[in-house]
Amino acid sequence: MAAKDTVDRIKDTQIRSEPSPMPERMQTELDRQLFHLKTLYDVSRELLGVVEVKAILKNFLLMTMGNFGVVEGFVFTQDAQAKETTQLISMGFQENERPLLVKGATRFLAKADPGGVLIRDEALQSFDFLLPAVVCAVPFSIDEGCSGFLGLGSKIVGDPYSNDDKDLLETLVNSLVVSLKNARSFEDIKRLNLDMQEKNVELEKALNELDRRVYHLKTLYDVSKDIFGSVDFETILKNFLLMAMGNFGVIQALILTLDTPSGEITHFESNGYQESDFASLREGAQQLLLDGSAGRAFENAEILTESHDLIPSVDCGVSFRVDEKCMGFLGLGSKLIGEPYNEGDRELLVTLVNNLVVALKNAISFENMKRQLVLDHELEKGQQIQRNFLPDQIPQLPNWEIATCFFPALQVSGDFYDAFLLPGECVGLVIADVCDKGVGSALFMALSRSLIRVFSGESSLYDLPTSAINENMQAATDAHQINALKAVALTNDYIAQEHGEEGMFATVFFGVLDPKTGLLAYINAGHLPPLIVGSAGVKQRLKPTGPAVGMMPHMKFSIQEVQLEPGDILLGYTDGVTEAQDPSGEFYTINRLLSLLEQPASTASDLLERIKENLFIHMDKAEQFDDITMLAVHRAPLSEG
Repeated sequence: MAAKDTVDRIKDTQIRSEPSPMPERMQTELDRQLFHLKTLYDVSRELLGVVEVKAILKNFLLMTMGNFGVVEGFVFTQDAQAKETTQLISMGFQENERPLLVKGATRFLAKADPGGVLIRDEALQSFDFLLPAVVCAVPFSIDEGCSGFLGLGSKIVGDPYSNDDKDLLETLVNSLVVSLKNARSFEDIKRLNLDMQEKNVELEKALNELDRRVYHLKTLYDVSKDIFGSVDFETILKNFLLMAMGNFGVIQALILTLDTPSGEITHFESNGYQESDFASLREGAQQLLLDGSAGRAFENAEILTESHDLIPSVDCGVSFRVDEKCMGFLGLGSKLIGEPYNEGDRELLVTLVNNLVVALKNAISFENMKRQLVLDHELEKGQQIQRNFLPDQIPQLPNWEIATCFFPALQVSGDFYDAFLLPGECVGLVIADVCDKGVGSALFMALSRSLIRVFSGESSLYDLPTSAINENMQAATDAHQINALKAVALTNDYIAQEHGEEGMFATVFFGVLDPKTGLLAYINAGHLPPLIVGSAGVKQRLKPTGPAVGMMPHMKFSIQEVQLEPGDILLGYTDGVTEAQDPSGEFYTINRLLSLLEQPASTASDLLERIKENLFIHMDKAEQFDDITMLAVHRAPLSEG
């Protein structure tokens, strides 16, 4: 509009001026200025009224060629960084010349700085890669990312391009650059607007997703609050079923669990179904869980079906596994609002059922813990009863000391020892090891200990075949000792005949000591040889004289005897001593035990304390795998008598 106002002012000036004749040179200059201004006005009007790049370039080329009277021209733009063509508008050139135009313009822009007008007759001569038809070249720069090139052919009238033409071309190209910048800005604004619209859509989706997540979290909180507030398995199932029905808006639902090994249903809850439907619901869900596809091993809740043939009244079903022995099924009927179950519903159901699984596992753990507490209490009572079977008081004899050491591996033990008075002022000495460990061994130990005590004091009441006892003794052996030792054979026969099916047996060393003479008559029924320890170490090993007790009836046992001299110590032990392991698994061994016996001990208690201290240093913090039991009997030296 500024150019048009200038033209109008010049015309008004001509009209108001005096009619004196104007010099021809001035008239020519005035005409040139008017032409330039009109051209600038026309081109600017066409360019500024368009915001699309291609249209701007096309209008510009048409207006420029028309005003300069040429029939060949092209305008070209490129990405300055990638050197790739973005636009090419050409007129008057053949189609096969277009690639040559692009190539020439690209090379020209790579060598020439933007700005200025080059004419073929002048500096343009060095750019021989341009088509010969291009006699006027105007490079330009739109911004850092885009540059361009205007190429014009010869004028129709044959006149060369003048300096005025160059000035006008520079002005026109500057207007083109402004228009292109405006168009690019407009494109950026449109792009930003589209981005904003897309972001608004994404934001709306995100908000909807957030609403859904908040609803899921609230539902999860409500359900978790109800199911984690109880440790009763059945109550958890009932509460969960009600909460699931409320959240999904259904009036029919069922939940059940079954024992995996047996396939039997353990719990069943339903709402909204007739009692006459219960059998088919139970059978359908049971078959669904146990068939090849649904019964596979799965850790998390899994959507199994929508409207399954086995349970037609269930629109959505979820199977789940609590542990190796328990799996379950949740079935929901159709929604009251009539909508189908969607992916959001499935996702929420899986999350809810996974929480149900955790709650049910907690309930099972709680029940197991209660049972374990009851079992521990019973074991404590059993341990106390077992301890009551062990002697609480050891006989105290003049010039004799009897000491014991007992460390069970479990709460109840299979080892036992005993020391008790017998007829004829004798003393019974027992150390035994029942096969295996635990409650069964402890019961067998109690039976064996009681039988030996009873039979050793009252063996004359029983008709024991003389062939069961091989007497190989000196005349000094007391009859009371012989009768007491018959308890081993009597105990063996009773256990083998009455309890042989259990396959339990015990190794037993039973010695009967005459404290007046120091003579010890004994039967070693498969037990580790007790040791007679003197001042110089081990003097004798009392090897087995018969098999373990309880393996078979009517087994033969030989009675042997040994003289305990003043200062001697009888040491009996179980394999829990020699087979105690250190943290690396190395056994204590008989050799370590024998090495401790090389040095004399002043008392039986001192000897056991020495062994116990060395044994537990070897074991360090390793787990004890077997019962540790020791019995020591010391005869005082003559100097102490």
